[in-house]
Amino acid sequence: MDPSYVIQGLTIGSIYALVGVSINIVYRPTNTFNVAQGNLVMVGAVLCATLLAKFGVAWYLAAGISLAAIALVSWVIHWQAVAPVLRQRGGGAHGWIVSTLAASMIIEDIVGKLVGPDPRPLPAPPLLSTTSMLKNGVLVSSYQVALIILVLILVVAAEQFYRTRTGKAILAIAEDRDASLLRGIDPGRLAAVSFALSGLVAAAAGVLAGPIVFASVSIGAVMLIKGFEAAALGGIGNNYGSIVGGYMLGMVEVFASAALSPGYQDAASLAMFLLVLLIRPQGLFGRQVLRTV
Repeated sequence: MDPSYVIQGLTIGSIYALVGVSINIVYRPTNTFNVAQGNLVMVGAVLCATLLAKFGVAWYLAAGISLAAIALVSWVIHWQAVAPVLRQRGGGAHGWIVSTLAASMIIEDIVGKLVGPDPRPLPAPPLLSTTSMLKNGVLVSSYQVALIILVLILVVAAEQFYRTRTGKAILAIAEDRDASLLRGIDPGRLAAVSFALSGLVAAAAGVLAGPIVFASVSIGAVMLIKGFEAAALGGIGNNYGSIVGGYMLGMVEVFASAALSPGYQDAASLAMFLLVLLIRPQGLFGRQVLRTV
């Protein structure tokens, strides 16, 4: 096993894992998925690249603006596309799929018209480089190392958030929405907070992915699928599981690309995804939920 391939797998897997975490953040208090999540990742990358190239904004300031802007967009999606559906009798069934899909298509159409389809380079942040160097027989760049470590820190920070008063309230909603209402918890307010936080994490994934995959409108659908696969592999709602799921996807893609050809990497990762879910439908770290009616 070439250690260089392991580094590549961990790098791309970290991005998938972070997108999976952003999906989990929305799912916990609402039991819904934001179909626009992939395009939030895409806008985070495109906006940061545009601020750098066209307006000469400093890298970290551009990244901060992108994170704040996408957090706001995600909150608006909850306000306009999810909350009205969930307020309907029966929780709106699965109407949120259509409403968030519509939001996704609107975002993609607007960004496509504003910036066009061409990929935009997003340089690595100052003091880091995407240029690989040979160290102890392993090809690795300073940006790859920093990205892997930063994603782990972000996931741990997300889990620590759930130890706060607000985080515990969100977990209470996820466990039993009706009982949490009786305890005076406002599910609507906390769902809005979760959507904003999810947008923040999605934008971070886009900004971090930009120096590796370039920023373009086309990455939205890919990030949605890969992020969902990472979350489902680890167990929906389990952020540490998303890390494992993302790493598994990244490793399979890299080694399939090296052993076969780049054209087989998606097929190989999908085959692995289906195999795992056939054995454990709830994911590697998910729990089987039994509900008595």
